[in-house]
Amino acid sequence: MAVPSDELVVVPEPADAPRRRRGLAIALIVVAAVIMLFTALGTWVKRQALDTDNWVSASSEMLEDPTVRTALSEYLVNELYRAVDVKAQLAEQLPDQFQGLAGPLAGALREPAARAVDQLLGTSQAQAVWAEVNRTAHTTLTRILEDDTREGVSTAGGEVTLDVRVLVEQLGQELGLPQAALDRIPATAGQVTVIRSDQLDAAQTAVALVKSLSVILFLVVVALFVAAVVVADGWRRTALRDVGIALVIVGLILAVVQRVVGNYIEESVVQQPANRPSAHAVWFIGTELLRSIARNTIAVGILTIVVAVLIGPGRHVTRLRRAVAPAVVARPLALWGGAAVVLMLVLLWGPLQILETWYGLLIGAAAFAVAVEAFRRQCREDLETAPAPDVGLGAPNDAVSPV
Repeated sequence: MAVPSDELVVVPEPADAPRRRRGLAIALIVVAAVIMLFTALGTWVKRQALDTDNWVSASSEMLEDPTVRTALSEYLVNELYRAVDVKAQLAEQLPDQFQGLAGPLAGALREPAARAVDQLLGTSQAQAVWAEVNRTAHTTLTRILEDDTREGVSTAGGEVTLDVRVLVEQLGQELGLPQAALDRIPATAGQVTVIRSDQLDAAQTAVALVKSLSVILFLVVVALFVAAVVVADGWRRTALRDVGIALVIVGLILAVVQRVVGNYIEESVVQQPANRPSAHAVWFIGTELLRSIARNTIAVGILTIVVAVLIGPGRHVTRLRRAVAPAVVARPLALWGGAAVVLMLVLLWGPLQILETWYGLLIGAAAFAVAVEAFRRQCREDLETAPAPDVGLGAPNDAVSPV
C-alpha cells in the first residue's frame, strides 16, 4: 500500500504559458489604447466645450484672428442690412434730386461697412462685448445640457443663442443711421442658434456620459496598462515598451483625427469657399486642447519607452547602469532627493496638462517613483552580477594559481 507523501507536488508550467501571458499582455494594451483614444476625445469635449472659462478664452482668441474677424464683420453687415432698410434710410437724408443714388450708395457702403466693423471688433469695448455674450450663451448652454434648470433657464421649447445684436447696433451707429431706425432692429437680429430644443435629449445624454465617465475611463486605462505589465511575467520590460509605443500611436491618431476632421469641415461642411479660411481658424483654435492632449500622450509614451530601455538588457545601457550603479546603490537618499527635484521641476514647468488634475498628479508621481525604483534595483542587480576584473597580466581569473 502506497504511503501518502507530505511533499508539495509542483505542477510544471505549460510550455506555452509564457506565450499566453505575452498574448494577454498585448490584448490588454490594445484594449487600453482603444479606450484611451475615446477618453482623450471626451476629455477635450469636457474641458473645451463644457468649461465656460476655456470657451470664452478660445472665443476671444478667435476674434483676434483676422480671417474670423473678417467673416464676423461680413455677417454683422448682412444682419444690419437685413434688419434695416439702409436704402430707405439713405433716401430720407438725401436731397430730392439725389434720391436715385440711395440704392447705389447702400450697395457701395457694404464694403466700407465691413472694414469699419472689422476695426470696431478690434477695439477693447467690442472684445469685451464679445466675451460677455459668449460667456452668457455658454453658461446658459452648459446649464441646459447639465439639466440644471433654474429661474430664467428653460429646457423646453427654446433655443440657446449667441446674441451679438449689440454689435449690429454699434455698426448702425458707425454708419450714421438714426436711432429710430436702430430701435426697430428685431430682437432676433445678430442671433446665432447654438442648440435647439429638439436636439436637447441627445446632447444632455452625451454630456452626462462625458462628465461621468472621463475620470473613470482614465483610471481604467491606467489599470489595464499596469495589468498588462504585471501579467507579462518574464516579458515585463517588453510590455512596458509596448505600453509606450501604444501611447505614441494614440497620440498620433489624435493628431491625425484633428487634422482630418478639420479638413472635412473646411471642404465639405462649409459651403461657401470664402468662409473656409475662417472655419479653419476656428477649428484650429478650438482644437488647441486636443492637440495638447495628443502632444502630452506622445511625450508620456516616449518617456515610457525611455524607462523601458533604461531598465532593459541592452549591452550599452547595461554598461551605463554599471557605471552609475555604485553611486545609485550607495546613496539612495541622494537618488530619491534628485528624483524629487526633477519631479518638482516638471510640475513647475508644466509641459503635461494631465499633471494639473489631482488624479493625473497622483498617478504621474506614482509612475515616476516606480520607474526610479525599478532603475535602482536594476543598477543593484547589475552591480551584483558584474564580472570580476581580470587579475595578472591579462590571464583569466580561473587561470591564476594561488601563490
